[in-house]
Amino acid sequence: MIWESSDWKEPLLKMAKRFKRLKKADNIGEAQRVQIEKDLFIGFYSIRKLIEAKTKLTDKASKKEIVLHWYSNVKKANCMNWHYIEKLYDFNIVNQETRDIEFISNLIIHSFVFIVKVNKNGGLAGIYFNSDKTKNKKLYELNIDDIINIFNLIGCDYPTTTTMIFDTKTGEYMIFYDEKALQVSKFLKLYRNLTQMAITTHSKTDNYLEEIQEEVARLREDKDPRIGKYCDFLLAYAEGKKAEEMKNDIDDFAWQIFENARNCIEQIEK
Repeated sequence: MIWESSDWKEPLLKMAKRFKRLKKADNIGEAQRVQIEKDLFIGFYSIRKLIEAKTKLTDKASKKEIVLHWYSNVKKANCMNWHYIEKLYDFNIVNQETRDIEFISNLIIHSFVFIVKVNKNGGLAGIYFNSDKTKNKKLYELNIDDIINIFNLIGCDYPTTTTMIFDTKTGEYMIFYDEKALQVSKFLKLYRNLTQMAITTHSKTDNYLEEIQEEVARLREDKDPRIGKYCDFLLAYAEGKKAEEMKNDIDDFAWQIFENARNCIEQIEK
């Protein structure tokens, strides 16, 4: 469990500075290679911990995707030959795929091959890595600029606003950050208005419907597909049921709003 995230984020910024200096080095000695490996393992472990904490990073940071180069395996890798990567993988064909930071973190934490790559001047250029599960399929390459950017991104990322919705079916919370959190808060306000509309008089219901229509119009300006679908459902439901019918079926109506809104959320999450 992480309480104070700065204790995990600030070291990432220091590591990024070390990597930046090593990128310009003219030689990387054995002690420096050991430090690089320690920094990367501890750093990516910290990143995974922050991602798993759920509330310590924004989606922009935790779901950031990176383009990785990779090379096909041509010979079985084992504990005695893993460092002969030029014999184990085909470097003549460069492949690429896009992966998120969590995938990269897991692979580095559980790496089988882990080799520092140097540039033509002798400085840090990146790393080669794979896991025990992928060692006989491919070898990944992550360049130092991407590593520095990842560590700086995570190290500086502090959500300013968080909104959580409890899902009674799964027992888990759906968490939204910053701009998305504000939009979800607007949705919750919309939901409260609809619930209130179900227990008010006919004249007051008309006023609430007008407020809801105005709020939906503002929400659509955000152009968020998730919020847009919430609004589509809730507005259609509100406009499709007359006040007299609501008054005769208050509890069922309020429950249906909740159930359908939750189902809508689940469909969007898929």
